Amino acid sequence: MRDAARRVSAARRLATVEAELETAMTRRTELWYEQSRNTDPGIATELRALSERINRLWAESRARRACIRAGSRERILTRVRAEARFEREAKRIRGGAR
Repeated sequence: MRDAARRVSAARRLATVEAELETAMTRRTELWYEQSRNTDPGIATELRALSERINRLWAESRARRACIRAGSRERILTRVRAEARFEREAKRIRGGAR
């Protein structure tokens, strides 16, 4: 039940992140246009900061999508660790049966 609530929360936050991302990317496009017409160190600084923010938003978006698709990070790691133990055990048994 807790994982389902996290997925719903992640979906809601994802919508917010995507809206912020769209706004930031639109602003960056405007700044690139301004920069191409008039080289200004202030615009270059704002572009760098905006690009860093966009990168963080993309990372958060990917993380939210993963949470929606596969569950919380803890749940994913638990599954991966269990699969790794299973694989090691299967290899051990196959190696000993020969």
